[in-house]
Amino acid sequence: MKELQNFFSEMESGLGSIAQSFVSIIEYLLFFSALILAVTMLITERRGDNIGFNAGRWALIVFIAGVSIALAKEVFGIA
Repeated sequence: MKELQNFFSEMESGLGSIAQSFVSIIEYLLFFSALILAVTMLITERRGDNIGFNAGRWALIVFIAGVSIALAKEVFGIA
């Protein structure tokens, strides 16, 4: 029985570290994509090009999602 408890506790810690890594990767991807979309928006606005979508709106959505994940990590003590 003790071995089973040890197995589950090790599995819990392993899954916790996997979840932390996954959340960190998603967070960084959201921040980088927000920066790329913001730069794209600035370049296309200066040129007057229409690239078929509103990059500024998507940059704002991605940025808010990234900030929300970062705040959730701090609130729940994942970081």
